[in-house]
Amino acid sequence: MTAQILVLHQDLHTMTLVADSLQHFGHRIQKANNFDDAMDTLRLYSTDLIVADVELQDERSIFDFMRWVKGDPHCW
Repeated sequence: MTAQILVLHQDLHTMTLVADSLQHFGHRIQKANNFDDAMDTLRLYSTDLIVADVELQDERSIFDFMRWVKGDPHCW
């Protein structure tokens, strides 16, 4: 089974390692390195899984982001 996965990580090297590992198993990957890019990506692509760094350097917390995902009807 192939999944559409969003990898959200601020560090480009780590994001690439995670994305490449998941892609190796046949999953389709979208990448974002901040909340705004992740929000745009989620609005454009149907996403099955979000892999996110909990320590992003942003004015919002990862928990704020997940509340936004849960509350946005375009993400489901």
